[in-house]
Amino acid sequence: DIDKETGSVAIGAVVTGDPTQVENGTYTDKVTFTASVVSATKKLTLAVSLIREIRVMDKTHIEIIFDYDDQYRECMEVIAGMENEDDMGKDYIPAGEKLSGDLSNEYVKRIFALFLEEVNYTDIAKLLRTEGIPSPLKYYYAKRGNMEKVAKVKDWDYSHVSRMLSSEYYIGNSVHGKQVKCLATGEKNRITDRSEWIRVEGTHEPLIDKETFEKVKEKIKEISARHPKKLAVKDPNYIPPPENKFSGKIFCGDCGARMRVRRQYHTDDFGYYCSDRRKKLGNCSNGKDILIEDVETAVFDVIKEHMTVCIDKIALVGRLNSRKENVMQYDVYAKEIAKLRREVQRISNNKGGLYEDYRDKLITAEELCQYQNEYEERIKEISGQIDILLIRQRAYEKDFHINEDWEETVNKYLKRRKLTKEMADVFVSKVICHPGGNIEVHLVYDDFMEELLKISEEREAENGR
Repeated sequence: DIDKETGSVAIGAVVTGDPTQVENGTYTDKVTFTASVVSATKKLTLAVSLIREIRVMDKTHIEIIFDYDDQYRECMEVIAGMENEDDMGKDYIPAGEKLSGDLSNEYVKRIFALFLEEVNYTDIAKLLRTEGIPSPLKYYYAKRGNMEKVAKVKDWDYSHVSRMLSSEYYIGNSVHGKQVKCLATGEKNRITDRSEWIRVEGTHEPLIDKETFEKVKEKIKEISARHPKKLAVKDPNYIPPPENKFSGKIFCGDCGARMRVRRQYHTDDFGYYCSDRRKKLGNCSNGKDILIEDVETAVFDVIKEHMTVCIDKIALVGRLNSRKENVMQYDVYAKEIAKLRREVQRISNNKGGLYEDYRDKLITAEELCQYQNEYEERIKEISGQIDILLIRQRAYEKDFHINEDWEETVNKYLKRRKLTKEMADVFVSKVICHPGGNIEVHLVYDDFMEELLKISEEREAENGR
């Protein structure tokens, strides 16, 4: 039974996995599941209808058995998407995904064929309007008898065609997580990055073969690559935007939204702006754009300083480690490590002889297990001490290195005089632009730098520097 107001589902005739709870072979009490993460009751109906049996193992563990593996996968895909169509907004439903039936399939295939025949998005949409083919949403609402919405939603346009040609739905794949929404706070949907999408292949019968889809995909890439050139022909003053070196890594310091690039008014400059400021008007004070040049200069300065400090501090620690007192400290650690390793070997030998003692009836089975556990715990404890000493010993090596991969990366880019996209990808973890123009830069190797500075300070203090 489904409560449409609360989204709760009650299921009867639940089989329990606890024999002490069984009465006449059946556990007759109902178990109620509160599905607050999925607000669409029809999706809950689908999930419940696939359940063959529920086993109550204990108060916190419930095992669900489904009738068929393929139906189970379909159920999990529906729930994993967690996308309520009503909440999501119809503008975000991939056009064409609501089309079904032989007639609509024919037109889907025709749209793909027309596009490969060099017919553009707008002309395909005009052709479909001329032939009286309903747009995806008109078709969707008409099938459900909602003529009021049929009259309101827009007819075919280029965006419908564009989304259809890009949708993996037509090659048999389901893609979930394109948008997320916080149900607890009621925050509006946020479109996610492609890297966060959940892609499930082969969930249904494809309408378009993969070869055709890949051809269309390549053609869309070609069109996108030609886009700036087209604008330049239409507008002689058009200036293509520069490469965004911090794509997906630069955020507003006030509201946390991503920063995007746009051209500045009445100038040829481009700058970063808070993409959500208009949506959060009054809640975000980061209203002034920051020039791309200023951000890149600030980031490059931080990376340059980072690399210089890395090289200088490693060389300094190496020189100090060559001093007699530090060489002696290295040897002290070596002796302590060797002593602990001998202790581990002794305990391991004792542990290995326990079974013989048990076989000779010198100890009981309970004592055998007890002594084995005690020896294992002791070995684990000593091994932890050895690991700590090895880290401390490495800090006193004459040929000191904090992390060879990091040092190799630093040496590769040390002589660069300008920030590149490659450098930004390697070094930059996050850039935060605060109101007032302050720029905060987080680097991928910040943890190594922190460890290096700590070792350097300790060594300088020990050597009176």
